[in-house]
Amino acid sequence: KDMLSFKGYSFKEKIHYVKGNIFSNKCLWDKLCTVDLSELVTEVNIPVYIFQGRFDYICSYKLAKEFFNHLKAPTKAFYTFNNSANSPCYEEPDKMCDILVKDVLQNKTYLSD
Repeated sequence: KDMLSFKGYSFKEKIHYVKGNIFSNKCLWDKLCTVDLSELVTEVNIPVYIFQGRFDYICSYKLAKEFFNHLKAPTKAFYTFNNSANSPCYEEPDKMCDILVKDVLQNKTYLSD
């Protein structure tokens, strides 16, 4: 809902987003329900920054934290958004921007949990 009302995207981009979601769900839903990402991805060679809403029921906070704790990466940070669900960039934009500027762009983890 937030993405569709966001003025930064054109009408055409919003239509593509909806079509992409429908297509992805149709093709990938069964796989998404059975894959254990923590077993499939155990190590990456890039920085990892996870932004997780405390009230996210699409991606469980507990599972995201477990995935993060077992993942090996050169730099990794986990950020809890206590007043957010699945869209912390819309629900807590000031905190999100602060993290992006002070941590992600600097390859640091000062503001992480």
